[in-house]
Amino acid sequence: MKKGICITPKDMREGLADRLRAEGITLAVLWPEKEKGSVLGLECLARDVKFGRYHQQMLELKEKGIDVEYGAYSASSFLPRAFFGVYPYWFRMNEAGVRVPDANFCPSAEGAADYIAWRAGSVGSILRSTTHRYHFLPDKEVGALCHCPACRHLTPAEQRMIYIRAVLRGLREKDAEAKVCYPVWREDATLPKCREEEVFLSCSDEVLEAWETTLFPLFSRVEATVTVEDRLQLERLQDRFPEVHDAVLSKK
Repeated sequence: MKKGICITPKDMREGLADRLRAEGITLAVLWPEKEKGSVLGLECLARDVKFGRYHQQMLELKEKGIDVEYGAYSASSFLPRAFFGVYPYWFRMNEAGVRVPDANFCPSAEGAADYIAWRAGSVGSILRSTTHRYHFLPDKEVGALCHCPACRHLTPAEQRMIYIRAVLRGLREKDAEAKVCYPVWREDATLPKCREEEVFLSCSDEVLEAWETTLFPLFSRVEATVTVEDRLQLERLQDRFPEVHDAVLSKK
């Protein structure tokens, strides 16, 4: 079972690998600097990785046996908000019946998922996870779902899964073994149907707690693990989703 923590680019400094290893951490999930939508953050992270800004730190992590994954609230990056003026139907309809570019997208809009897939593949070709797992999540804003006539019958889980599958499709153009995180949030009443080899579950409230903890110098909260496929994480879901818990653990 891996023990992991979320880090940001400001944590990619000398001695990172040694400090992680000293705490028994074998997985680091690199997120952009925290900002609304992670729009510029994700683009900047991909650029910095592409041009080798963290090359030495990555080598040290590899030498210490520490895997590296990548994550972001990615909807506003994979579907830029600037497109609203040209393709407003790609964006969600709020409960008042108005298309808005604030978060996420319209899962029923023709072309939107294809564009998201293309963007995800472009970013994934640079941000290559050493475990083939990616945490490219839809936007977290509460209630940021599409309420258009074609989408209003979809549950929150179903809308998120359409996004996740678009991201997965794009990533698998570059990484045939890619798997994408499905975030389980407190407001979820149901979970989507998904294949274990394509999607893994994450208790995202815990991921957020880890992300908001600065790596240096505080290590006291690293137990907010992001190794979301292990038994510990699944057991935390047992009370709310016993049927999923039992089905997954029975395969172990």
